[in-house]
Amino acid sequence: MDSQQDFGMQLRTFRRVRSLSLNQLSALTHFSKGYLSKIENGVRPPTRELAVACDRALELDGVLEALVSVSPPRAAVERRAPVSVPAQLPSAALMVGRSETARDLLEAVTGVTGRTVVIGIDGMAGVGKTTMALHVAYSQRDHYPDGALYCDLQGHSEAAAPLPPGQVLGDFLRALGVEADVIPDATAERSKLLRSTLNGRRVLMVLDNAATSAQVRPLLPGAADCLVLVTSRSRLAGLAVHDHARLLTLDPLEDEDALALLRDRVGGSRVDSEPGAAADIVRWCARLPLALAIAADLAAERPHVALADLAADLAQEPNRLNLLASEEDPRTAVSAAFSRSYATLAAPAARAFRLLALHPGRGISAEAAGALLDTTAEDARHQLRTLVRAHLLTEPTPHRYGFHDLLLLYAMDKASQEEPAETRQQTVRRSLEWYLHTVRAASQVITPNRWLNELRDVSPPGDGVPTFTERAQALLWCETERRNLIAAVDEAAALGMHAVAWQLAAALVGFLYLRKHRSDWDHVTRLGLASAMQVEDLEAQARMHTYRGGSCAESHDYTEATAQFEQALSVYQRVGDTLGQVNALSNLGDVNLRQGRYAEALVHLEPAAAAGRDVQQPWVMGILLNNLGEARVHVGRCQEAVMDLQQALVMHREIDNTWVEAITRTNLGIAHYHLAEPEQAVTYFDEALRLHHAAGNEWGEGWTLHHHALCLQKQGYGAEALEMWKKALTVLESLGDPLADTVRAHVEESALAPLGPDV
Repeated sequence: MDSQQDFGMQLRTFRRVRSLSLNQLSALTHFSKGYLSKIENGVRPPTRELAVACDRALELDGVLEALVSVSPPRAAVERRAPVSVPAQLPSAALMVGRSETARDLLEAVTGVTGRTVVIGIDGMAGVGKTTMALHVAYSQRDHYPDGALYCDLQGHSEAAAPLPPGQVLGDFLRALGVEADVIPDATAERSKLLRSTLNGRRVLMVLDNAATSAQVRPLLPGAADCLVLVTSRSRLAGLAVHDHARLLTLDPLEDEDALALLRDRVGGSRVDSEPGAAADIVRWCARLPLALAIAADLAAERPHVALADLAADLAQEPNRLNLLASEEDPRTAVSAAFSRSYATLAAPAARAFRLLALHPGRGISAEAAGALLDTTAEDARHQLRTLVRAHLLTEPTPHRYGFHDLLLLYAMDKASQEEPAETRQQTVRRSLEWYLHTVRAASQVITPNRWLNELRDVSPPGDGVPTFTERAQALLWCETERRNLIAAVDEAAALGMHAVAWQLAAALVGFLYLRKHRSDWDHVTRLGLASAMQVEDLEAQARMHTYRGGSCAESHDYTEATAQFEQALSVYQRVGDTLGQVNALSNLGDVNLRQGRYAEALVHLEPAAAAGRDVQQPWVMGILLNNLGEARVHVGRCQEAVMDLQQALVMHREIDNTWVEAITRTNLGIAHYHLAEPEQAVTYFDEALRLHHAAGNEWGEGWTLHHHALCLQKQGYGAEALEMWKKALTVLESLGDPLADTVRAHVEESALAPLGPDV
């Protein structure tokens, strides 16, 4: 009697001792009744998995397992060998571009022996994950002679639920030649049987469209020399942590590769004849392979229509997703692909996805998202990370989140369909008001004690508004959020939220002036003034005339600047606002100063100084006295100028106005330079440079370096002056300031002059 028959007899004896029928043993072990009958009759050889299951069911403490060899002879393995080699890989689209990514993946799998290699490829819908996986699979199939298994796990299917691992295991085992009556019912037992079947074999496996790591893990071959390629719209971190998988995230194509895909689908001559239109198609398809393939098909079916016409159709934002759909197979539509990802989200994440599309800018922080979603920053961060893992959001830089262009359109559409108009309006208002409160908080640190209006017609700040303790921190926040802040002004004005629009513009002025973002300054003051004219608030109008005038003056449109300041002065006179009148006159004087019309500047500045004696506003008066001192320097009244500037200095220091204190110190240096007191001038310039740097005023540094160099040159230190002018030129050129031309001339002249102190 051989061991196979002996095992069968022992199993039958123990079963009968326990008074169990074959049906009952089948239910306990999850092996079929027919298979158990063949085992008992010695027709089929026992497996270790079967022996363990029967020991457990019959409470035998390993008796049956001991009868089965731990390492079955090769002949036994051969009896379980598949009758044919599976070749299940589907046809694959030609992969265009991404050669470096493919090369990296091939290097990761080439030459690996003694273990299974698991590669997880994730990315947003339509980005080309399956194409990449099949490209690698086909290039490697000769290295896996025992077959290729493939399954679409339906992880993101609207029509069906994700396939259970047990069902996939059954299909794989049958494909590998395992007879149906041997396959156990339990998923865990099927997983063990798959590992046993693949032991000693080299098989390639592609698991497409996985939902979770848990769906994939039972399908992994174990210690066999196999390759498993998994694709998913979610990042399968569990496979990396527990199964040593290497994960790769596919991003949309680079421009060059996207154009190559278009050329491959449409034809090189057609693309070459309209390169601009082809680039526009790539742009509107946002470099997403699925979208490009559909657009290319639209072009191919209309060979006599110019690509420019297709690009023009795609440029129409509301129709773009409708165009990027296939009538023949709706499942291939871009929106359908996105919909399958969206459908898998839990309710909080789905709500976040919809509402985030209403954000006025393109990148968002967790704090801003918390305000928009009406929740805490921590909860918002959780939702954002959930969406990133599902590849419905991106995280292009740490802690900054955004939409792919086509996903943004899809999210906007879902918000319109699924959120009431009132909810959408409240969401936008929360976001805009959060930006208003936060930029004001930053402004009060950047320009402390600046003359700001009291907020009106705006909700009070909530707990989620950040606080700023240092100027550098506040400046960094404003720079990081600058595009969002400009977009917030646009959005508020467009939606008729005029109180928010003009106050946002007003709160931005100090930062934009300090950093010389002239085009943004011009843009927001135009919108802010237009919104101020829509509200019944004369102070708002006067403020925005003032800020608009400042922008025009910075752009050297002195005629318009004068008109705006005169409008502000008129409104302040109408309402009897002395402080406002002093400020308007100071600004009119500043316009004259910028034009070198110093005597005319005094016509405005001296009456303003007289009127402002009783004004208790050191911010306004400090700036006025600074302007007055500057004008008096240039008309030769330097002693008076020093007195004005010293008074201004006291006021700036009283309110910690580092920004204007630095400007005043530069003017004091200029005054002492004209008084032929170079040592005192240099002292003021040195301190001004330190303060300009502390305030983040790059223009102030360049301006002061120029005057400092003039002083050094006059003292005979030509080499030092030249180095200082070079530094000034670098700063002023980077800011596009006209003073750069003057400084450049000094650099060129000094380079030809003798260097070193005069002897």
